[in-house]
Amino acid sequence: MATMNSKILFFATRNDLIPVLNPVENEREIIYVSTEAETPNPKIYRTVSELPELGIAPYDSAVNCKVYFMCHPSSDIKVKRVDRSCYAVDQLFNSVAFSTGGLWGKGVLLYGSFESPFGEDYASRLMKSLRGAVRKQWKKIKAYYVGEEAEKMLDSGKRLTIAAQSPREYDLSKV
Repeated sequence: MATMNSKILFFATRNDLIPVLNPVENEREIIYVSTEAETPNPKIYRTVSELPELGIAPYDSAVNCKVYFMCHPSSDIKVKRVDRSCYAVDQLFNSVAFSTGGLWGKGVLLYGSFESPFGEDYASRLMKSLRGAVRKQWKKIKAYYVGEEAEKMLDSGKRLTIAAQSPREYDLSKV
């Protein structure tokens, strides 16, 4: 089963993300698998609230923000050695990649996304649940969904952008 739009772009803080993901967790069985691994055993989290430093960007660009695979607890998690001290979790078939985005410093909020390149049953149903929760709780501004706290940041002149070093003309705006 193929999905029509398999990507949801958003600007959201930790306080925006938790209320959107909690109902989805109540509706579907989900685990969050960290894509960063120093051992062949990736870290697995049962709820969005457990994700370390959720809403804080470790780097100044959205492409470097933390990514978790959202999948069913019975998913087969495959890990490959990248080099001597680093492992990578393969994109899980039938999963949704959750790039968290987050705050960089005090005045920049980097975008995040939910994305699934697969149209299989679990991923398709999970994307549908995510899309419904996001539409219900967040406002659409141009191509992005924006959480309540994120919108307040935008209204107060903070930057909602793809990277701190990007020119301001590429920032999200309401006009």
